[in-house]
Amino acid sequence: ESGAQVGFYIYSSEAAPLAKQYKAMRIPAMMVGVCDPLGGPGAWEATQGAVKGMVNYISGAGNMAVPKMPKTVEFQNSYKKKFKELPQITLGCSQSYDAVYLIVDAINRTGGSTDPDKLADALVATSYAGVLGQYKFPADRHQATYGDNPTNFLVGVAFQWQDGKRVPVFPESIADGTIQGIK
Repeated sequence: ESGAQVGFYIYSSEAAPLAKQYKAMRIPAMMVGVCDPLGGPGAWEATQGAVKGMVNYISGAGNMAVPKMPKTVEFQNSYKKKFKELPQITLGCSQSYDAVYLIVDAINRTGGSTDPDKLADALVATSYAGVLGQYKFPADRHQATYGDNPTNFLVGVAFQWQDGKRVPVFPESIADGTIQGIK
């Protein structure tokens, strides 16, 4: 009734019922959001396909296989080989993986020191190609930088559920498709 073209959802333990109700109510707005239960590979089955057309954002591209980012594919394949399934959450898995390698690299570059100041200096000097993209820590912020190109930045990914699959649709540099269903 409102004429809204987009509905926004965010983390909810009740995500599967939300998706099913959205589909059953035939709401004409496209659903876009950030939600682990609707972003993991099991969401299609858990909702009996009710996530079809929904767009979900993952803050770390490594938490799903993104063909244009080969390290994400390698990470997902290695994870599945070890644990017999893909990661079901979309937050933290690949970030944690990269973090271990970042800290080990920093310790090695400080000659084995775990002194916090030396490690902070080592991290600021870091340029590391990880699963999420290129890690760099600007001295003025001490925070890894996100952007739209994994060669220069860490990258998040927006994907849309299309035909039972998570299709990367943004940013353009890693997209394998376009958003379907926009009026």
